[in-house]
Amino acid sequence: MTFAVSQILNPAPRATDFPAVNAAVAAALATAARPMLRQNWRRRSWYAVALVGFAQMYLGTAYLSDVIGGVALGVAVGAGVLLALGAPGGNLSAAAVEHALSAAGIDVSEAHRASVDARGSAPFFVRTLDGQELFAKAVGKEQRNADLLFKVSRLMLFRELEDEVPYVSPKQQIEHEALLSLLAERAGVRTPPLVVTTGAPDGATLLAMKRISGRGLDDLAEGDAQGIPLDRIWEQVSILRSARMAHRDLRQANVLVDNTGAPWLIDFGFAEIGASEHRLNQDVAEMLKAAKALEEGAVRMYNQF
Repeated sequence: MTFAVSQILNPAPRATDFPAVNAAVAAALATAARPMLRQNWRRRSWYAVALVGFAQMYLGTAYLSDVIGGVALGVAVGAGVLLALGAPGGNLSAAAVEHALSAAGIDVSEAHRASVDARGSAPFFVRTLDGQELFAKAVGKEQRNADLLFKVSRLMLFRELEDEVPYVSPKQQIEHEALLSLLAERAGVRTPPLVVTTGAPDGATLLAMKRISGRGLDDLAEGDAQGIPLDRIWEQVSILRSARMAHRDLRQANVLVDNTGAPWLIDFGFAEIGASEHRLNQDVAEMLKAAKALEEGAVRMYNQF
């Protein structure tokens, strides 16, 4: 054992390059194969990566820094492959959503994937046996990892963003959004009522709410947008501000206009209670950007806000 430690800490001189190639290849394979493996095999794949790195240090063909650099490079390459080719699996099927909601006491007639902008989640439209229309979103480990990457990108794009640490688990992420949605609704914000949160297969968590028939600002043509009463949208932002709540993601896709022309604020996944003045002002700035189709009217309403 003493010999092994000495070999690792003081390896014989060798001609190798940084980073350690074998460790990089092992890490790339483990990362790229992760979505296709069960949880126990995912752990075992990384045990193999650790074993490869230890073997390289034991044989004196790599320093610890070389192995760390190789693993980092391998993870980046594996993640790039998944990003370029798409990760298989990782999202719940409609049948799994139906089963999870039925187990939570919702009598589901059918569920199907929704072609909507639901960043960091897998969205579904659901119909119950009594004819109700629901919108459900599933968050699993893959979506949680996407949340981490998204927050990193936000830190690079925005100044003084004050983003929080990514959620520890999909359950925590969904529970946070459910709580903030309920608090926003209680404050008087027009947001879809929460129906249920429940566990789903593969460690995912589901959130279901009533579906609002309408379109997001991103789906409205410029001509349609001209007819939206902008003051009613700013009224919702004002209610949030009065409650010291920051939405923190007021992009066009998160402002929904129903068939009567009434605006709804959706997706409180990034929201925060007891928000600072800086974060409340970020909501105003994001809302101005979301209302760019009505730029002159947006500036006029902002001056009155």
